[in-house]
Amino acid sequence: MHTFLYNRQWAKQDRIDRGEMLGKTTAESGELRFARRWIQERGDEVQVLRWANTMLWTEARLEKG
Repeated sequence: MHTFLYNRQWAKQDRIDRGEMLGKTTAESGELRFARRWIQERGDEVQVLRWANTMLWTEARLEKG
């Protein structure tokens, strides 16, 4: 059963890639996957920078205090 469904999905994706059917092409799917991963990584970096900023701000405030 899985082979049938896999072949059917592969055939559908092939038709999309050739422009015979509407949908996301294989290339577009790859680009979206890359973009989502890139955005997630940037978000993680922002969280680390926010944490570091908070720690440095707290430390500076304690030294002044």
